[in-house]
Amino acid sequence: MKYTPIEINKRTRTIKGKKYVYYEARCTVQLAKESYRENGSGKTRQTAKDALLKKLDAEEKKNIISVPVKSETLSDAIDHFLKYKLSEGWAESTYSRNQRTRENQIETYSIGMKHPLEVTHNDILEYLEQLRSYKYSKSTLDKAYSLLQLYFNYVYQDNRMQNPCYGMKIGYAPKLEEDQVLTSEEVARVFKACDKLGGNTDIIKFAFMTYERPGEVSTLKFSDWSRQTKTVKINRTYTEDAEGKKIVSAEGKTKTKTSTRTIKLSEMANDLLIKRYNQRWQTLGKRPGSSYIWTQKKDSGKPIDYNTLRRLFNKVLEVAEVEKHITLHGLRHSGITFYGKDRDQFLTISKNAGHSRPSITEDIYSHVLDEHKDAAVKSADNLNKIF
Repeated sequence: MKYTPIEINKRTRTIKGKKYVYYEARCTVQLAKESYRENGSGKTRQTAKDALLKKLDAEEKKNIISVPVKSETLSDAIDHFLKYKLSEGWAESTYSRNQRTRENQIETYSIGMKHPLEVTHNDILEYLEQLRSYKYSKSTLDKAYSLLQLYFNYVYQDNRMQNPCYGMKIGYAPKLEEDQVLTSEEVARVFKACDKLGGNTDIIKFAFMTYERPGEVSTLKFSDWSRQTKTVKINRTYTEDAEGKKIVSAEGKTKTKTSTRTIKLSEMANDLLIKRYNQRWQTLGKRPGSSYIWTQKKDSGKPIDYNTLRRLFNKVLEVAEVEKHITLHGLRHSGITFYGKDRDQFLTISKNAGHSRPSITEDIYSHVLDEHKDAAVKSADNLNKIF
């Protein structure tokens, strides 16, 4: 929103014979085809200016919200919708990921050229079938449909029966398969490989025991950890800038609102941090303070690089002679599956994982957990028993 420089003038007002002094801030808002005056008042110059800026901010958000439906094409509508979600507090990485989906899987297809209010249930079915015919992966289809679903749920929030996505069962979280997670025996070999290789490999053990997302564990600081209460606060992650480059997010900007959380550590996980803390203290000659727990070799002021962590994990798998193709995120899946065998702790595990609802954890992991329901693992500290 464009507006002229703010003018602040002193005013007086007489009410019941008593004179009051106040300040008025004014500016002219310039739109594409018209302009109008806006003002705000207060007891001081600053409060008057703040009142005006608050009005301008509310008006700008109102304009952003109205654009998605007024846009001529679905692609443009989703573009404005994503910008609105970003202004409402979405993480930059979530915004960038959805923008790439819009640009690659919606804008270049006929559905992206339709008016948003003209898109029908059959249009979406035909669009998804078109993506399948081009041999796109299920993950890509899920992302494309999830974006459409997110947008249309917003547009038709007051009339869901007109929502073209209503009643469709596509795009929900896929069930995890057994070959995507580590078995108890493989976990034991991975832990022994970490001990053998040393260095930053203890991050692999910690990530498994806390089943954090790779970006969350990579950007942990010693100030996030409480030695006394044996807890660690997940407060940041790796995100992406406009060019797709990995950067550390701002404080409190995790993947979702429920991703900002405090995790209770097992004795084994807490002891691991104590050991690393003491090692860093000895190296620096002073307390680590708020430095990153796992850092880059060339720059100890920066957290371990995401790609470095991936290569480190692949090296550990090689030494552990694990032949499965387990991704770095698969380490999180393995941790949740391992500890989720104790169904009494399932709700706690779901909260620690940062899922907004236990049903999400159940939908993704129940298939694998049921196949291993006879496994003898009762709590996090029982990890020692598999060695």
